[in-house]
Amino acid sequence: MTPLRYAGRILGTFGTEGHVLMGDCIAHFQGFAPGTSILIGYSPQFARSYTVDNCIKHSSRRYILVLRELHSADAALQLKEMGVFAEEEVLRVAIATQFFDDEIIDAEVIDYATGASLGRIIEIWETPAHEVWVVSYQGKELPIPAVDALIRSVDTTHKRVYINLIPGLLNIAHSTSK
Repeated sequence: MTPLRYAGRILGTFGTEGHVLMGDCIAHFQGFAPGTSILIGYSPQFARSYTVDNCIKHSSRRYILVLRELHSADAALQLKEMGVFAEEEVLRVAIATQFFDDEIIDAEVIDYATGASLGRIIEIWETPAHEVWVVSYQGKELPIPAVDALIRSVDTTHKRVYINLIPGLLNIAHSTSK
């Protein structure tokens, strides 16, 4: 069994047939595949197993879960505020990036063209458009938009992120104070 990871939490019921609304989902979450086994509880150690029959995107970072074991709103209501947990490998399939945010915190950021180290990722900002990875660069914060045009590759094994350094990007750090 692979390690369990937090996926989100049950915000409440949805409808009258025992569906639940899952929110506070992890970054890049795109939903569970039908047949996926998940755990719901206040912690992975005190959780019950459920099978996902359907996972429907409701809104930004919210999904409606149709669980095989739930058939009434009363049963679904009992899960409110509980966490949703899944095996790490199951979640890797359910996220768009194939890595978790905690795997790139403290990763070294390297200019792909020159091999120069720019610093380490110290924080990740969630914005409506995309994530921004904040790099500690020469004692200042350098916000790097996590977009395909800039992010060349992510190596979680060696904690390295290679970027395409575009003209003017480093000037952003020089214009901020810390």
